Formats: sequence, C-alpha cells, structure tokens
Amino acid sequence: MLELEFMQIDYSGTVSPKEKRALEHNSAYSLLDKMLGARGIIDYEISKNENGKPYIDGANIHFSISHTNGLCAVAISDTPIGIDCEKIDPAYLDRVDSFSKRYFTPNEQNEIKESENKLGKFF
Repeated sequence: MLELEFMQIDYSGTVSPKEKRALEHNSAYSLLDKMLGARGIIDYEISKNENGKPYIDGANIHFSISHTNGLCAVAISDTPIGIDCEKIDPAYLDRVDSFSKRYFTPNEQNEIKESENKLGKFF
C-alpha cells in the first residue's frame, strides 16, 4: 500500500520566513492527520527514532513528510518510505553533477549525466 497527497499552501497573511515554515509544517501534519483518519487511525502519537525520523507509535504504518516553497507532500505506506519536494530552480543545473555524486548510485549518476533534461531527471 502506498498513498501520496500533495497540498499547495496559501501564504496570504504570513510575513516572515519563520511563519511560512510553520504554516508549511502545520499543513503537512494536517494532511497526514486526514490521511490517517481515512484509514481509521485517529488517536495516535508521533515519536522519533534514534535518527530523528518520526514514526507512529503502535501502528504498522510508515510515513514521510516534506514541505518547501508553498508545497507540502505526505506519503504513507506499509513499508519504510521517503518523500522529498523541492522547487526546481534552473540555478541548480550547475550543481547537478556534484549533487548526483553525493546522493545517487553510479548508474543513476550516468542516467542523469546522459539525459537531455538533467534537472528533470535529477528531480
């Protein structure tokens, strides 16, 4: 089982980067709450493992949350999962190769390097 949800965040009325970050964070956890509620998981506690990754106490469900630049994403699954959302910025093009070496396997690095759309392939 895998479920993904995305939400565009309305920043009207917020002013500071700290307020925007808090709104993104709260929106993502509200989305998680909605998704879990649809599965009948209503009363739950979130803890963190030794690496700081959050998990739901006593539930055999895994989740991942990401938020940035007015977007939040939540994934839930019955197996460990990770999700990341990023704004695709053309300025990243100069750094795709160095980022690829750091985060991707040699096969993935080669696919990105040979792609006509390096940014699209990277993200």
